[in-house]
This record gives sequence, C-alpha cells and structure tokens, in this order.
Amino acid sequence: MDRSENGRNTKTQVLISGAGPTGLLLAVELQRRGVDCLLIDELDAPRGWDRATVIHPRSLEIFEALGLAEQFLDQGARMRLARFHSDGELLGELDLELTDSPYGFDLQLSEETTERLLTGYLESVGGSVTRSTRLMGFVQGTEGVTATLERDGVRFEVEAEWPCEIGALGGAIGRLADAERAALRGIRPQARLTLPMIVDTDGARVAGARVTSLVLPRLQAAGGLIEAEAP
Repeated sequence: MDRSENGRNTKTQVLISGAGPTGLLLAVELQRRGVDCLLIDELDAPRGWDRATVIHPRSLEIFEALGLAEQFLDQGARMRLARFHSDGELLGELDLELTDSPYGFDLQLSEETTERLLTGYLESVGGSVTRSTRLMGFVQGTEGVTATLERDGVRFEVEAEWPCEIGALGGAIGRLADAERAALRGIRPQARLTLPMIVDTDGARVAGARVTSLVLPRLQAAGGLIEAEAP
C-alpha cells in the first residue's frame, strides 16, 4: 500500500468502505491471502447499538475455518426454535436444528460484540480500520478507480483496483452521484415491509408487544427477540 508524505494511503488493491461485520470479514479474508486492502469507515468508533443480532449456521462455519467459532459461541445465545405470532395467534414454528450444518441453531449475539471479535482478528493478521474517513465519490479508470476520501475536513484521493461499498443506502454510497452509485452497486433499492409480528425464540414469549426496530443485548440470554422487519 503506497502512502503520501502526510501518511495517508494513496494506492491500494481493494478499497472497502464500511467497517461493519461484512466489511471486516472481507478485509480479514483479503489480508489472510496477502491482498492489499484499505478498510475505511466514516464513524470514529463502532456503533454502541445493534442493527442485526443473528449469526446463521453458515457464518459460524466460516468463523470455524478462521478459528473464531468458539469465541462467538461463548458470547452468544443459541436459538434452536422460532415461533411466529401475529395478533396473538401462533402462525407456525421453525426448527433451526434441521439445517444441514454442524451448528443446528442460530446464534444471537450483539453486533457490537461481532465487530469487536472480527476487528481483533483483523488486527492479529496485520490489518486495521481507518476511521473518521468517508468515501465521497470516485472516477472510473482503465485499471480501477480514483476514489475521493474525506477525513478531518480534508479531501484526498486513493487509487484502487477494486472498490467495495458495504452498508446501507443511507451510508457513504448515498452521497455518490446516480451514475457512480449504479456503477458501484449495480442494483436499485427495494422497498421494505414492516410486519406486525412477534418472533418467539426458545419458548420465550413476549405478549402484547410489537417489535419493529432494535434487539437489546440484555434480552438475548432469555432467548432474544427478532425485529419484525423484512426486506
């Protein structure tokens, strides 16, 4: 990775914008394989609240390959059964032990903890997160892109062979021009549907509630709640 005189990166093979679990894992896999990457995030520190709290069996298998599965299992609550309720009536059950995986359950775990474990592993293999840094735009070239980043109010450019934007549409990608956004992501945003539903895990029922946003980590030990919002 090339650096300018002021210490900023000026050239990298892969530029990753968004240091959530997906961006962190992508950086880990690239770093393990000797691929030069720059992982940036506009926040100066990880969020203190969760956007997602479920780790599925296939993800646990990937963490096992990294030698991390036990750390996640020690921190999380195992969810083997989900019951779906609407208007006080049971709609059905989902047996999570029927998956073709050595991990016959979903693991409920705070996203804050997931990010902490992945960040620690990334640092152990020589990587890091460059924080307080925004992706403001990029220009496509013949051998990659020239991305414009901003940090502490100062803009600078980084050449990258592969740009990857990770995260919600409200993040850095939302600031890009329409043509740039289409070129980088190649998809159109889809509408979201909020369902008046409670998901009851491991028999822990919450009556008379409508879950639509966050899952509090302290509830996970009792089986946890899943937000009733689906793409």
